Amino acid sequence: MRPTAASLLHDIGHLLVEPDDEYGKHTLDSIGADWLAERYPPAVSEPIRHHVTAKRYLCAIDPGYHGRLPPASQYTLTKRGGPMTPAEVAAFEQLDHQSEAVQLRCWEDAFGKLDEATILPFDHYRPLLERLVVT
Repeated sequence: MRPTAASLLHDIGHLLVEPDDEYGKHTLDSIGADWLAERYPPAVSEPIRHHVTAKRYLCAIDPGYHGRLPPASQYTLTKRGGPMTPAEVAAFEQLDHQSEAVQLRCWEDAFGKLDEATILPFDHYRPLLERLVVT
């Protein structure tokens, strides 16, 4: 997995389409992943494609996970079907890049909403992103 690239680009779908409501576009993961798949390898695009689904997965397998989500994330979970069923859990666990999607989800939960987070300038990541571009 390319965690820095996937982490940096995981919400790119917000920039590509108009939002559904004040929380953004509820299919941003597939929109962003489709766009990125034309430019980057699956190790970057596929964890992004499944990072919202990973939230549904974590809610299904970890009884306390839902309660640790911020209200906005709990709301968007309802827009995506809520926690997975046992059959959905089993199917999700078979996906390529499933573990990377779960890791991305955990990173987003832990670090993505920090007001005091230090954000490096985009140019810091440019060499990484340029190296990964599929030609």
